[in-house]
Amino acid sequence: MSSESAHPFYITQARCPHCGSTQPPVGGHCPTCGEPLHLPGTPTSYLSRPPQQWPIENQGSTRLLPGYPVILQVLPSGVCLTVPRGSKVILGRGPALDNEPLVDLSGQNGYQRGVSRRHCLLLRHSDHLYAIDLGSSNGSYLNGEPMTPYRRYTVADGDRLVLGSMHLIVSFAASPAP
Repeated sequence: MSSESAHPFYITQARCPHCGSTQPPVGGHCPTCGEPLHLPGTPTSYLSRPPQQWPIENQGSTRLLPGYPVILQVLPSGVCLTVPRGSKVILGRGPALDNEPLVDLSGQNGYQRGVSRRHCLLLRHSDHLYAIDLGSSNGSYLNGEPMTPYRRYTVADGDRLVLGSMHLIVSFAASPAP
């Protein structure tokens, strides 16, 4: 797993319900007025213990060709979710905000597994896929290593991503999406 410095275009913007300013959230509070930023929906449940991790056997290619889909396999159910096309997609719990590209993990027991409403960002850039923890309540792990919030990490085919205690295998499809 490699990490790189943050890119300015991945940080999500939040509109403060108190003063109306639109800025990146800092610790869940508005940087302008200091009031808490509340997104609609159920708050994230905190985990009572860290998620179990497993050894990493083999890392695949980090090259993701344009148009090739990304598949997330939820463990242990095996349910596969295709990540919507676009340069950035948020993994979390719905409902999505205005024109927000969100993979809603509520149907995969996201709340019970400690997934935040806006937990992690997947970013396609220069034939690579990056994962960025969005300051989630229970943290994210890539291949067993904790991710520092708001820092981007290169994701390879076959990598294991843990959001709260939800385990996902990230796969790059072998052919372009239709």
